[in-house]
Amino acid sequence: MVTAPNLERSEELNEAQPQLGGETAPECRQTETKSVKILAPGAAFKEAARKKANTGPSGKGKDGKAGRGKLKRKRPLPPGQRLLRAFAVASLLVGGQSFFSPLTGPCENSRAGASPLVPIAAPFSLSAPLSELRREIEANCQLKKLTPGVFVVDPKSGAYVDFNGNRSFAAASMIKVPVLVALFSAIDRGDVDPKQILEIKTEHVAGGSGYLQYRPVGTKLPLMQVAELMIIISDNTATNMIIDLLGGKEQVNKKFTAWGLKNTVINNPLADLTGTNRTSPYDLVYLLARVERGDLMSDTWRQRMRKIMERTKTRTLLNQGLPPGAKLAHKTGDIGSMVGDTGVVTTVDGRKYIVAVQVQRPHNDRRANELIRKLSGIIYTAFASQPTVKPVTPALAQPGTGAPAASTKVEGGAAAPGGESGPGPVLEPASDMSH
Repeated sequence: MVTAPNLERSEELNEAQPQLGGETAPECRQTETKSVKILAPGAAFKEAARKKANTGPSGKGKDGKAGRGKLKRKRPLPPGQRLLRAFAVASLLVGGQSFFSPLTGPCENSRAGASPLVPIAAPFSLSAPLSELRREIEANCQLKKLTPGVFVVDPKSGAYVDFNGNRSFAAASMIKVPVLVALFSAIDRGDVDPKQILEIKTEHVAGGSGYLQYRPVGTKLPLMQVAELMIIISDNTATNMIIDLLGGKEQVNKKFTAWGLKNTVINNPLADLTGTNRTSPYDLVYLLARVERGDLMSDTWRQRMRKIMERTKTRTLLNQGLPPGAKLAHKTGDIGSMVGDTGVVTTVDGRKYIVAVQVQRPHNDRRANELIRKLSGIIYTAFASQPTVKPVTPALAQPGTGAPAASTKVEGGAAAPGGESGPGPVLEPASDMSH
């Protein structure tokens, strides 16, 4: 007869360890040789299951011999060792997750896909805030129901002015500037052949500005001609063809994010008259400054990009505030809810500044267009005289420090070479065309 203590210990072993087969522990062998067992309540079922698991269909053990197969039970680890094992497993899981899914970096934009994990150095030093100029801009922007955004910088001196520069606006056709940068950057890397021929597809055709919408589907054109049409006459169909060539809006948006643009995204094909595609004055100036610095393409393609932007047909906004002899490589945008212009200005004596102005407005409110013309003249007068002003750091800037002695303003603009602007009435294209 087996004593109760031995039987209780046998049940504890059965519950604590799985039956793996093999050599039976001494306590178990002693128990199994007896003809009579005293089992704890409810243990009969467990005992029967154990016998069945260790006995073949012929009544012999799994090793072919009479009786039950041999068992080998492992002793449970002490509580301290089990805790250490659990901690090690948890550490491996956390480490594996960090390896396969890195934490979001400081420049990552989840809205637009992949992005770099390290900050990108700005292409200019904002060392000299022009406080007086900003106050003048703000005073002129106090127009009911108009929301302007302005960002201007001289990359060499660090002189700048920021008025709602990081505000998100509808992009309209100003989105074509980053699209052109994406194209020329891809060509410069060898990812796109500039001599290839593109074909108009049904999904490319878009209303608004441009004449490719009237060409039959299947019409073929050289890539560089399509790129020029996108900027010079703001052709929406041409823009959609280039976005498609670059892999679609998702791939183009990834490029925008990788470049460091925070507010620039393509959500829908052109013409996008409702303004779902977005950008900001700061993003546009930042991108043009990186191009000017030579970051995103070689000098050959940078020069070609500038020459195309100098031929932009719509000259009713920033151009109107520039004096004769000044040059502007730019791109406008014009839909019902927003009008804007961005570009690189070269002054009469060869100095450069980069500017972007966008104005959110009630539908087709022409006060916004007039405001951009007026601000262009104020900005030109200020920045044309900046080399005579010592740059200051933002921490030392005082109200009025670094502002130019603007004794005159260029209001409405004078006639520029080649008829780019004039003092007379300004003729503008129809709105809602996504220019």
